[in-house]
Amino acid sequence: MKKIILLSLGALLASGNSIASVPFKDNSILAEGRWVKVRISRTGIYELTDEQLKSYGFHNPKQVKVFGQGGEAVTDNFVRPFTDDLTQVPAMRENGKLFFYGKGTTKESINIASFASFDIYTTLTVNPYDSDSYYFLTDRTDISPLEIERCPTSADAIKSMEYWMETGYEFWTHERDIVNLARSGKQFLGEDYSQTGEITFDVPVPMLADGKIQIYTTTGIKTTFDCTADITVNDSKASMIGNNTLRNNSRDASQVFSNLNLRADLPTSDITTSNGNISVKLKVTPKGINIGRIDYLTVGFPAYNALPNDSSQTRRYYKTNGPTGIRLTKQTPTTHAWLVDNSYAPDHSNFTTVDYILSDDSKFIVTPEQNGWAEIVYFDSDRQQLQPSYAGEVGNQNLHAMTSPDMVIITTAQLMQEAERLAEYHRSVDKMEVAVIDHNLIFNEFSSGHRDAMAYRRFAKMLYQRNTPAKKFRYLLLFGGGTYDNRQIIGEKQNDILLTYQSPESTNDVNSYSTDDFFGIFSETAELNSQLDASQMQIAVGRIQYNSPAEMRTYIDKLLSYMSNQDKCRSNSESKLLLIGESGDNYIHANQCESFVSEFEKAGNFLPEWSKIYMEAYANDADARKKFVEQLKLGQNFVLFIGHSNIANMTKSMVMMDIQKAIDTKYENPPIMFFSSCDVGRFDIGQTSFIDKLMSNPQGGIIAAIASTRQAYTNLNGRLTNSFAKYLGMTSDHFDGEKTLGKILLYAKNYCTETTKNRRKYHLLGDPAMRVEMPLPKIQVSTINGLSTDKDITVGPYNKVSIEGLIANADGSTDKSFNGSIEISLTDSKKLHLNAVYQNKPVKYYSEGSALATTATIVENGCFKAEIIIPASLSDDEEPKSLLLFAKSDDGRLGYSGRCDALKFDRMATTPVNDVTAPTIDAMYIDNKATFQDGMHVGTDLTIYAEVTDNVALNLSNESLTTSAYISLDGGQETAIVKPTPLTSSSAILSAPLYSLTPGIHSAQLMVADNSGNATNRTISFFVETGENLQATMAENAVNDVATIDVVSNTPRVDKADIRITDDKGNLLFSAVNASLPFRWNGEDNNAIRLPEGVYNLEVIVGGIGAPKKKIVVTKQ
Repeated sequence: MKKIILLSLGALLASGNSIASVPFKDNSILAEGRWVKVRISRTGIYELTDEQLKSYGFHNPKQVKVFGQGGEAVTDNFVRPFTDDLTQVPAMRENGKLFFYGKGTTKESINIASFASFDIYTTLTVNPYDSDSYYFLTDRTDISPLEIERCPTSADAIKSMEYWMETGYEFWTHERDIVNLARSGKQFLGEDYSQTGEITFDVPVPMLADGKIQIYTTTGIKTTFDCTADITVNDSKASMIGNNTLRNNSRDASQVFSNLNLRADLPTSDITTSNGNISVKLKVTPKGINIGRIDYLTVGFPAYNALPNDSSQTRRYYKTNGPTGIRLTKQTPTTHAWLVDNSYAPDHSNFTTVDYILSDDSKFIVTPEQNGWAEIVYFDSDRQQLQPSYAGEVGNQNLHAMTSPDMVIITTAQLMQEAERLAEYHRSVDKMEVAVIDHNLIFNEFSSGHRDAMAYRRFAKMLYQRNTPAKKFRYLLLFGGGTYDNRQIIGEKQNDILLTYQSPESTNDVNSYSTDDFFGIFSETAELNSQLDASQMQIAVGRIQYNSPAEMRTYIDKLLSYMSNQDKCRSNSESKLLLIGESGDNYIHANQCESFVSEFEKAGNFLPEWSKIYMEAYANDADARKKFVEQLKLGQNFVLFIGHSNIANMTKSMVMMDIQKAIDTKYENPPIMFFSSCDVGRFDIGQTSFIDKLMSNPQGGIIAAIASTRQAYTNLNGRLTNSFAKYLGMTSDHFDGEKTLGKILLYAKNYCTETTKNRRKYHLLGDPAMRVEMPLPKIQVSTINGLSTDKDITVGPYNKVSIEGLIANADGSTDKSFNGSIEISLTDSKKLHLNAVYQNKPVKYYSEGSALATTATIVENGCFKAEIIIPASLSDDEEPKSLLLFAKSDDGRLGYSGRCDALKFDRMATTPVNDVTAPTIDAMYIDNKATFQDGMHVGTDLTIYAEVTDNVALNLSNESLTTSAYISLDGGQETAIVKPTPLTSSSAILSAPLYSLTPGIHSAQLMVADNSGNATNRTISFFVETGENLQATMAENAVNDVATIDVVSNTPRVDKADIRITDDKGNLLFSAVNASLPFRWNGEDNNAIRLPEGVYNLEVIVGGIGAPKKKIVVTKQ
């Protein structure tokens, strides 16, 4: 659709405040009848013969109607009018053919420089999402055909017309999208002319008449010097209208190129055509520009009103100033003159096409509603017109009839199965109504069949407007990756993939961006390009960025396991938050980490265990990387990184994390990770990022990421992380009882102190409906050694300290319904982590003290009693020593935290101890105590367990490997930390997961010490056989009634395997030896007793070789 552009500043301001949204229909026209979709490539008159329609399955071609709005990109906002669903296109039936006017994907906007002289030129806007347009055909008999209005020209009107226009204006346009230099935004550029500084186009000008040629072009230029652009026609210099110079734009490193918009004209009397063509040249001087590429070129010229001999149709534009008489210079009995557009027709709607009946002397009269222009297409129905191509049959669908669900998942056909797996989890566990929608169905009803990001947004807005009850529809998940090249015109075209929203800007790396927030902003008054940055989101939006079904399945397996663990296996890792600040930049990264802590703790809702890795505190980045891995293996709920990154590496030194490390670094508990840095989440450029590999790593990595997809500013990043910290520290009550990652980010963005495009660049890569669990601080320590904890309590080395406490209700009373277990850690006083100078002031950054002693006990009816031995390694200072507590209910569903800072350490208050007895390693085994034998064959991934006791107290501190339990592999070639599960202060179960071991013989030596320094060790050996070609699978999401277990192998089909089900402590619960595959398991143990709800390990062994363990979920029947 082409439109006049004559807006004043006042009109522009008024449009931003108006509401002109189109109501959504209750039902789609596609809900009934038979429908066929056809494809067109460009704008013009199209024909369908009766034979073609019969080949499409229409038995009565005369009943066929055409629906659709064409392929121009719909408006990016809710202000301007838009036609909802599909509307009928006016059509004409003649001589066994159906004719209609079809609109392609390029919108031509007519600009009138001077109405008096009718100086007009056109600018182009290409649909950034699709290269084709679509229309829909139906033979429904309940719909009356919309025939093109026929307008006769009366003899009296002809007599009264004083002037007849024998020429009109025609436009030749050229746009060839080849490259997007920023790999961002909507603007693609065409041919490169940087080496020569000039480019020439041969332009056909059929039926050229006297008048003026109008030329308009946009070109992208990057230059180190000031330059001038000129346009020539057949070597005659055209008159440049307006600015044609560009200043040096190379000083800004983020400036990819600049657009130079050029307009010129030239009288036709100054040129001579060659075979009906003219030569139009753009020349930039001086030569030597870095970048020179054409965006598009349009050439308007006066032409006689006649069909060329070599064409079946042509178009003309006419000035309409009251009734306008037009005369064709030649015609046939089958020549038609269709009015297809004018200057006052609304955008994105079907124009009421008029077929003017020509008089005997080829005249007709256009009577406009107001002055402006009219577009007439002439065609000969006896000649073959443009031909649509068959695009397939369309099944009945009716998204317009939907009521609001809680969550919508938009995906593609190839990812539908995995999307349904995730949806079913939310339906069954979270009791949510989840709709999984193929995005092609959305395009059919909300963008006339062509791909358009606004179709997603309009569909979501429709559901949001229908919210009953209020706030019901609150999550949108884009289930699949995308690309900045939504049309996939560069490189090899992929299968059907989801769309991304790209900003209009492509000239500047900082100003250009992609954002999924676009799909969750529904303000009717927000004019997108000027107000999107400041707008608030109405729903939470996330994206899972994988396009491969195999990769998506791997991630969904991991996600379902993670969320099931949240439901049934609460752990103290939920209290652990890790902060990483890169070195350099005058300590701003460390300072922003400290601000994050401050904002989180303002509400006082939780008792987090903060760990810090400020990289300037380490001798080198390799040491910081080592600490990072140790912390991940200990288990973290959330990790914040502030610094510099790209898609391949985290930190400038590229040491902390890269793609290979993301694959190789393995541990049990994947955290949520916020990357406050540039470009790291850039999923839309067709390259694999280390975030992709972290998320798809089935044995570690991260479960979700919040990351920028473009360049971002450090100070603005800090405002967003502060806002995120604030809402991360809120309880679920603040989020209507539903604290999810999507809602946290939604609130953080909506109420951030910065409202620029910077926050829009941050995407949630993950499920927005995934809950974020943190234990509420409901544990109270009542007494220590019988003394109230209201006052300081002094303890000394080797004191045996008794601790009593309770699980408290909101009113402070004991929660007698709580039964479970509790772990208690005694931590040292805070330690200086880093001396820094920030904003010219010295600052000290402190980290939490190390856990130096642990114990555990049971909780009965909400009360507990425990004992802990005070280690001599506590620091001699006046700072309090803290007790950190975590309680978990017997069913694993409830987890609470607590903290007591009442202890003061006095080294003189020691209890004499003559402890010369080393701890005892009562058992040490791999994966399963019952089946382990020293030297046995195992797979490449395994867990070593040990049961240890001491006569006084074990040293299970996390301070350093030299003072705590650890495993030395193969004589010290590698050291692995162990995770302790204390049973009492003197007994524990230790575990150490090991991954990707090399084939062959290995030894593992466990070193254990007590608080008196007595140490012992024990060694086991084992033989690793590679199981990389084996993979355990389970067809079901979870074990409800029966689960189907199988093995996938690169070798021929595996028919038999040993199957084992173990818990997280390595206890063998179920086994089947030499079982036939696929194996159906009913969720019972070897005693035919149903396993409790929870997460378990599935182990499969084939010929003595173990496949990697798979986490599975057993649900309640």
